[in-house]
Amino acid sequence: GLPPPQDGTVSKVVRYAINYLKYLATDAYSSPMAQALRTEQVWKAGVLSKPETDESLLKNAIYNIVEALQRNIEAKRGRYKDKILPHIFAMNTYWYIYMRTRNTELGTLLGEQYMKKRYKMVAEESAYLYQKQAWGSLVRLLDNEENNRLNKEALGPLVRGKMEAFLKGFNEITLRHRSTYNIPDEDLREQMKEATIKLVVPAYTD
Repeated sequence: GLPPPQDGTVSKVVRYAINYLKYLATDAYSSPMAQALRTEQVWKAGVLSKPETDESLLKNAIYNIVEALQRNIEAKRGRYKDKILPHIFAMNTYWYIYMRTRNTELGTLLGEQYMKKRYKMVAEESAYLYQKQAWGSLVRLLDNEENNRLNKEALGPLVRGKMEAFLKGFNEITLRHRSTYNIPDEDLREQMKEATIKLVVPAYTD
């Protein structure tokens, strides 16, 4: 398959698939699509012993597509060599799917609980892993527990070393965010900024 986006953004396959499914779920396309699915089923199995409703036929077909799409996303997620990018990719992708399908005919067809479990919750879990991987090591550098066990003579060099390592790591991660780590969705980007500030600033100021 195609390689994952090297900036962690949503792949074209996901964008095309979600837009296509949104059209299929609308009133203009759902009935003709269900009829096509019914015809295909009759060709494969003969006269149906248990006829399905149009909604059931369409729902099952769309479930199969979105589950295949999720397998594609997870396969791409596993091909990243960078430790942070797979979490950014998953966060961006599942958030994109959730936000583009909620309050639509497709969202109604899939069901809100299904969407929250398969997309929103996975996006939130990925956001947590991204923060832990990108910023957690910097926060641990500023842990005061080790400082409290040292005398004043040893404390000064330790604190200076930690601060130098923190600033170096902070600059490196900031540069990577400018050049590689991309969060296109404005609302998601603002949420991650606020969460990162809450994580890093208290550790830095203590």
